[in-house]
Amino acid sequence: MVRVPRAEDNQELSYWPRPRLERRVVCSGIALILVLALIMFFDVMHHYDEAERNAHQTAINLVHVLSSQTEGALSSIDLSLLNIIDAVRGREVAALTDAATHRFMRGITNHLPYMRAIYILDSSGNVVQTSRDNLYTPFNVADREYFIYHHDHPEPVLFIGPPVVGRATAQASITLSRRLDDAKGDFAGVVLGIL
Repeated sequence: MVRVPRAEDNQELSYWPRPRLERRVVCSGIALILVLALIMFFDVMHHYDEAERNAHQTAINLVHVLSSQTEGALSSIDLSLLNIIDAVRGREVAALTDAATHRFMRGITNHLPYMRAIYILDSSGNVVQTSRDNLYTPFNVADREYFIYHHDHPEPVLFIGPPVVGRATAQASITLSRRLDDAKGDFAGVVLGIL
């Protein structure tokens, strides 16, 4: 019979304490993995915070740019409406149906790409002139908010109306308008810009 030596039989046999070594290696590996995971977590959080700060700053910059662009566009349109008012001052609104007034208004819309059309309305809300080359059928806008505002308020201010569906084009539009007064200072109509 062959006898297999056991550790109790021979005290001189030395074995590595394998279970203890394996436990230390495993624990060290787990500790290393946890430390690396924490480092990666804090690194990701740092990059996330930095990306969030950059996105916030980019949004602020975009708001400033859009605000500046919008302000510039509104100023251009307002100046154009004032220019038309100055050009037709002293003339009867009903007489503004001539080709020269149409060409003048068309020239303004050609230089402002965001303005689709300009209309001159009489004191009853009827369209008497437009920058459009073809006005399909004459129409009345006496029920529109911009017309009512200018009819009821004598102040010479730019009125920015709510979005509406245009009667001439059936397209959604934003309206900017100014009051037209006759020589006595009475309400004579409205100059209307369509965006």
